[in-house]
Amino acid sequence: MNLFDVLRFEEGFKESAYLCSESYVTIGIGTKLHKERGLNPDDFCLTVSPEISELLMKQETDDIWRALSLDDYDHDRAVILASMAYQLGVSGLKGFRNMWTAIYQDDWHLAANEALDSRWAKQTPSRAQRHAEVLRGNSLDQVYSFVAE
Repeated sequence: MNLFDVLRFEEGFKESAYLCSESYVTIGIGTKLHKERGLNPDDFCLTVSPEISELLMKQETDDIWRALSLDDYDHDRAVILASMAYQLGVSGLKGFRNMWTAIYQDDWHLAANEALDSRWAKQTPSRAQRHAEVLRGNSLDQVYSFVAE
């Protein structure tokens, strides 16, 4: 299980533009097409193949990985932090100040609890619960075992 597996599961794939839950026009595997909310996805006359979606996802996740220095963390937790940043943006994830404080103190249980004490967790509770389980120390393979079935 890796970051792309997690994002494919969490984001899904849509070849045409759509509005995500935060009203951003999005395409492919959760790639935001515009920074303004509430635009009409029908005004974006394009489709993407799964292959192009993968390339867009890889470019964005490479940027996220570097911006957050995720090589400093164990793989599974780094994947979860990258997934959160993919959904929330790097600056959005950096706004989880209490979670980051707990991470810097190597208190991953508290970090998971802080992540769950958020608007993000209320908006995407199932995803947040899965992510918190990995932050607490469960492996991606354990938490996402049903994906391979």
